Amino acid sequence: MQVDETALDYVSQRAAGRPYFVFEADPDAQYSFRATYDLQALSPMVTVPPGMNTVVGVEELRGTRVDQATIGSCASNRLDDLRAAAAILKGRRISRHVTMYISPGSPLSA
Repeated sequence: MQVDETALDYVSQRAAGRPYFVFEADPDAQYSFRATYDLQALSPMVTVPPGMNTVVGVEELRGTRVDQATIGSCASNRLDDLRAAAAILKGRRISRHVTMYISPGSPLSA
């Protein structure tokens, strides 16, 4: 998809002066499929048992007891992501019956 100013601003801030490249399609590129999505209409998604590919909208889980939670990923999460999660959790308590795993995916911050 074409890069917009919001994405460029985000990358520029995280690059912290390091060079990066924007790849764009050739002006005469032909596509077999085009789609338009309203990203504001998407809701947060949650992975649920039994597998990593079982994903539902968070609103479907309202009232569901949570016994295990994970913050982190093996795919591209960064120290800054964990800091953001820590800021959200600061001053709050995790219920005694919940096991929470926190795993960084990278030792570097943005």
